[in-house]
Amino acid sequence: MKDAAAPPESTEAEVLDRGRLRRARWTGGVAPRTAMDEVSADLWRSVSPDDRLGYVFDMWDEQMSLKDPSHEASARLQRSVGGVRPRKG
Repeated sequence: MKDAAAPPESTEAEVLDRGRLRRARWTGGVAPRTAMDEVSADLWRSVSPDDRLGYVFDMWDEQMSLKDPSHEASARLQRSVGGVRPRKG
């Protein structure tokens, strides 16, 4: 039984027509990479996974302090994170 709220299924031709129309109207694009993008990427590639997690956690804490001045820096991850476990296999 089909859901009454579900849109009708499109034919392949309709899907292709919508794609052509979408591409013809597209005005965006990819932002050009800058030298700073490369410096940033190189920095993150050079950091160990443990340090990277710590830096991201520090940035989150900093962002929360900007959002809510009464926010106190956390000494550990929240319990809702669920912990960090090694990959299986």
